[in-house]
Amino acid sequence: MKKLFIFIVLLISSGFIAAEENTVNIKFFYTEDCEHCGATKLYLEDLKNEYGEALNIEMIDVFTSNGYKEFKSYGFIMTPAVLFNEQVKMEGDTTKEELRTVIESFLSPKKVFVRFFYDKDKKDEEYEKISGILSKINNKDVGILYLDYDNNRNDFLYFGLSQVPSVTINELSFEENIDRELIESAINWYLEEKEIRVLGFYSEENEKEVVNSIINSERYTDKTCMLWVNVNKNSKEFYLEGFSETSSVILNDTVKIQNVTKIDLIKGLESFDPSFYTFIHVYFIAYPLLYIGIIGVVCIALYKVFL
Repeated sequence: MKKLFIFIVLLISSGFIAAEENTVNIKFFYTEDCEHCGATKLYLEDLKNEYGEALNIEMIDVFTSNGYKEFKSYGFIMTPAVLFNEQVKMEGDTTKEELRTVIESFLSPKKVFVRFFYDKDKKDEEYEKISGILSKINNKDVGILYLDYDNNRNDFLYFGLSQVPSVTINELSFEENIDRELIESAINWYLEEKEIRVLGFYSEENEKEVVNSIINSERYTDKTCMLWVNVNKNSKEFYLEGFSETSSVILNDTVKIQNVTKIDLIKGLESFDPSFYTFIHVYFIAYPLLYIGIIGVVCIALYKVFL
């Protein structure tokens, strides 16, 4: 998909990728005169005492030449800044529990990771609605991070978001009209263990008919899992993927099809299922081999006759 950076290298089957199994490598960027840096340093020291060898913490002074260069290379703009396993970034004022949540997500790998971006100074009705939905999710394969926008602006912008509250589910980005059905459907979509994941965008119900007729057919129903997103309600991911018309689909995060037709969809699905051959496939593979074999036999026979 659109996200190729090291931030969260997805997660679907193997969870987070750590430098060493059951180890979290942390880079802590600080400045001596930073009040929040001192607090974060104490949090990390407490967590180190708690987790022991499971944490490797590197303290980096941003006021040194090499420290500043490395700090900027990760796109940080303020201290304190914390980098976990070269993947998850946090900056600005934070709490020990927020740090612990990220650490736990690495030590107990998740198939699905939900990020909830919010404004700490504006916990309005929309915030309460989404927070309430997330609080009811109790699945060991799902990790949830509550991220204050001001302290996590890097990641907020990285996912292409433009307003809060907003939610990302693995690499999917949503803002506005975020409801329980959308969150639960996206989570279950990632949790399904199917060969092919299909993400579809539609604006009218009838646009789903072509895709559903193929996906729900006997041939594909056990191989695919489907997630539909209504662009009239949730358009962020649709535009981030570069689409301009519906219905459109993405297969396994790689194959994109706009204005879906049955032929294009079947071709895309078969590209992920090389074991499948129709009669015509077999014909075009076997016939040339048979033809070459017959010619070979004839040539050998003629050679023996005229030798």
